[in-house]
Amino acid sequence: NKLRKKVLSLYEKDPITFVIHFTKLFNHVLLVFEREPSVERVIQFVINTLLEINKKDIESDKPLQNRLIYFVIKHLLNLIEAQDKAVRLRCVQILAGILQNKDSFKPEGNAVKEITDALIERSIDKVVGIRVQAALGLSHLQAVHKNSTITAELLQMMESDASNDVRKIVLSHIEISKHSLKEIVTRTRDIYSNVRMCAFERLSKDSHIKNFSSTQLASLFRAGLNDNEEGVKQLCRNIIVKWFEDCDKDPIKFLSYLEVETNEDISEEITKHILSSLNPTDFPFGDVITPELALYWRLFCEHLRNKVQASSSQSEELTDLLEEVQPELSDMGELLDQYKSNPFICKQLLLLSRYLDYQNEAGKQILSLELRKLLPLPSLSEKLRCLAMKILRNLHLNDSNYVTHSRSSG
Repeated sequence: NKLRKKVLSLYEKDPITFVIHFTKLFNHVLLVFEREPSVERVIQFVINTLLEINKKDIESDKPLQNRLIYFVIKHLLNLIEAQDKAVRLRCVQILAGILQNKDSFKPEGNAVKEITDALIERSIDKVVGIRVQAALGLSHLQAVHKNSTITAELLQMMESDASNDVRKIVLSHIEISKHSLKEIVTRTRDIYSNVRMCAFERLSKDSHIKNFSSTQLASLFRAGLNDNEEGVKQLCRNIIVKWFEDCDKDPIKFLSYLEVETNEDISEEITKHILSSLNPTDFPFGDVITPELALYWRLFCEHLRNKVQASSSQSEELTDLLEEVQPELSDMGELLDQYKSNPFICKQLLLLSRYLDYQNEAGKQILSLELRKLLPLPSLSEKLRCLAMKILRNLHLNDSNYVTHSRSSG
């Protein structure tokens, strides 16, 4: 701080002489390619000093062409295509550092286009470190100037740059939009785990489940939950819980974004994770059974049943909750009759029926009757027919009764 104040004092006393000597000293830093701590500190000092001087220039109403920061930017742009990779790297790095301080500096006039064009040109530099800095600079510039050219370039870098470092930098800084979200989802299947993790972190931080189509969500969750890296899997699990909480912990609202009828497998896996992570005890009863409610009802009962079997201390409390939530045999029979035209809901009800209490004789007769009415329906798939037959078998453990009821269904 003392050194910066001294530099500011020298600038205020004689700006022209200061610029001449400052530029000569400044050029020495541009020749160092290695990222040595001492050099990095000098560069950061230069950036901070330029921003501080620019603040003073603005306060004194200096025109753009007379401000030191624009003189330095022009100087950097003149050198940014140098054959020496060190010069190219440092020029891009300093530009990115200046642009990063959006509250202190926003380029104006022709400088916007000149900086943009120069950074886009360096975004295809053969040196990875230069492309990384170009990506940073463009990302900071995009945040201030909503420019479709900048966005297109960043998307191109995120999609096809050969360096995982470049792709990760863009992932971390690109502005969130419909187009960028689509590519971020694609990066969850990147060949490098650090890029995949970065993609999930960015989605968790800056997006909501409503920003995605059901197809995108299914692709995202399948990629994350089946990833080879445990770190990626955990980040995907974290997103599931966060987005569930963003939906006010309403499982039906949450599942409605997934189109459970189309994406049953991944919807089931996600729901199981929510149940095991949060252990909810409230069930969202409704007058009408939707596909989302049917799936959640079945999995909620399975979750409680598994917990009863695994726990001794809470078994009575959990058993009471399970008895409260799962339907009676007679109610299940009525539900199967009501929703037999919907294969998905019918399937969930049949799966739920496997674990009901079969002690009530009157209820058994009602459910048995509805199952026998269900079996001949042409709309019933072979899998559901086999499932209905198994339940019918459980209802009639006596072989002769089972044969009798099975034949009556045909």
